[in-house]
Amino acid sequence: MKKTPLTYWLIAVIFIFPLFFFPWVRNFVAWGKNFFLYAAVLVGLIVWAGSVLAEKKKSVWFSSLDGWLAILLAVGYISLVFLPMGSRVRIFLEDSSLGTLTGLFILSLLISQTDLREKKRTLITALTISTIISVLISIVLFLLPDKAYPLNFPANNPIFIILNPRWSTFGSVLELGLFIIPLLAYWLPKVVSSFDKSAGIMKDRDSIKASVFTVFLLVGLGLSAYPFFRAKASFLGYRTSWVIAAEAFKRNPLFGAGLGSFPNIYTLYRPVELNQTASWSLQFDRSASYLMQIWTETGTVGLVLWLLVLLALWRKQMIRQEGKTSEMKFLFAALIVLQLLAPINIALLFLYFIVLGLTKPVSEVSLPEKEWFSRVVVGVTVLATLGLGYFVGKVFVGEFVFIGALRAVAQNRAGDAYRLQSQAIRTDQYVADYRISQSQTDLALANAIASNQNLTDDQKNQVTLLIQEAIAGGKAAASLEPGSARAWENLAQIYRQIINLAQGADQWTVAAYQQAIALDPFNPLLRIDLGGVYYGLKGYEQASRSFEQAVQLKADYANAWYNLAWSLKQQGKLVDAIQQMQQSLALVEPSSADFQKANQELEAWKKELGSAQQQAPTEGQPQVLKQPEPLPSPQLQEQIKLPKEAAPEISVSPSPAVEPTGTPTVTMSP
Repeated sequence: MKKTPLTYWLIAVIFIFPLFFFPWVRNFVAWGKNFFLYAAVLVGLIVWAGSVLAEKKKSVWFSSLDGWLAILLAVGYISLVFLPMGSRVRIFLEDSSLGTLTGLFILSLLISQTDLREKKRTLITALTISTIISVLISIVLFLLPDKAYPLNFPANNPIFIILNPRWSTFGSVLELGLFIIPLLAYWLPKVVSSFDKSAGIMKDRDSIKASVFTVFLLVGLGLSAYPFFRAKASFLGYRTSWVIAAEAFKRNPLFGAGLGSFPNIYTLYRPVELNQTASWSLQFDRSASYLMQIWTETGTVGLVLWLLVLLALWRKQMIRQEGKTSEMKFLFAALIVLQLLAPINIALLFLYFIVLGLTKPVSEVSLPEKEWFSRVVVGVTVLATLGLGYFVGKVFVGEFVFIGALRAVAQNRAGDAYRLQSQAIRTDQYVADYRISQSQTDLALANAIASNQNLTDDQKNQVTLLIQEAIAGGKAAASLEPGSARAWENLAQIYRQIINLAQGADQWTVAAYQQAIALDPFNPLLRIDLGGVYYGLKGYEQASRSFEQAVQLKADYANAWYNLAWSLKQQGKLVDAIQQMQQSLALVEPSSADFQKANQELEAWKKELGSAQQQAPTEGQPQVLKQPEPLPSPQLQEQIKLPKEAAPEISVSPSPAVEPTGTPTVTMSP
């Protein structure tokens, strides 16, 4: 094969990818790289099609591994048929999901059509140099004093902000470190094998280059590890990941829940034991192991196909050819280990598919001699590329406009935020996040108007229209992604905000919260929120049950005990209320204002009960107490009558309630 424009294009893409980020999307590193990948692949297809016509190519290069991966992607696309529209679009927006894998698969096919397979070291060198540039950027950020953060670029009206020294062009220094490991596995053996022990020097110029690269990569690896050990970053554990994968397997053993569906699977199947860890309130969007994530999302079929490709590539690396094994074997071995032991990211997937394109066994497939056949191939490729380009462009423009809306919200420009949110929805009506954001803006505007006294008829109409639009947006988000607990929680919050403004909103609030709980059954915060609604409606017995479930889910959460105590107090159950308040105090820092406030309430209750004074607990952990909130104000003299369509459309039956099996014991001081 000779060098072609496609060769130079792919080298440029591979060099730029580690450094690329785009501030005009929400996740400007990972999502930015994803959009860059889409654009690069689409341009690459056009360049390849042009070379087929210009050079009158008579053959293409394929591998049997391409067929296996194509089947895996086909399974992913078939599963899209069973997903709601919002989930389909999100899968192409998120990094490391079906859209990303499709783009990387096409990239590996394009590599097979060039002479890059014969220039492996040149390509890895280009990739290493761009990674070292990223390391140098991270070094600069690490050396800056803490007071320099956040870094705004530009200083006035910033386009993007670096919040801390852990940022990198890979997203974080941890992801930079994971990317460095395979590159070190490539260069370090070359340094060791080329060192002349007798002379104590390197043998040649390539050895010196490998040594320089290795030094920089080692510095970058150390730099990536230090901040995360210092910050004690939270990670999803292997046991939790296994439990989630096993639960997903029980429901969909063959084909899984769909590529890119892990965030919803996490909330649905995460074990209750996770509530006893420091990361109990975090939302994880990927498994601790990529192989477990493949199993979770694509089932047994997807996992087997993926492992077949890994096994075939491993055999290709290790089989001796002309007396030696592949120079990529250590790099590939590191990638396998990382897939087994680490959460995947778009950069590691990119490196894996680059290695796949460079090392997979390929065969030349001759095209029919008919001149019209190559033209048909080119025509179909161009049409498909243009169609994909339109879809990707539409998603990108929607994201670009939505970023402007988020910046307008941050700058309190409600009018601009509303206009840009509406434009984003018109551009891409299937993104649930756009609907959620606009529903919150609608609600804020409605509350601002309703807070005025002596509303005019026009103002009442505006409030009604804004509330109806907020509800419609919240319902649309839940309809686009009915498996998203976040979408249902947003709808419940909308209904809760208008309980004093609209008839029927109280029942709708409860129904929406129950739906969110069905999709995130072990989240104690949702139980506390639902209990707060009951409490505001003076349904204290129901509130107590909801708070008891929160305590059962997380026995060391002080605010759950505190809310339970108050709901019992409102029922006149002072003895039980005092016990729950004592449990709460045992978990609160004694020197905090919350402790003093709760302790005063406890003493007042004891006096009310007529009991003897007891010494309050003196030990606890720093937690914050928050009494159940009153229902939102303002209130209208005459509540708004909303149409029946404003009610939530429940499509998933709530999960069984978590009933306490007994009061958890908390050690208290005498």
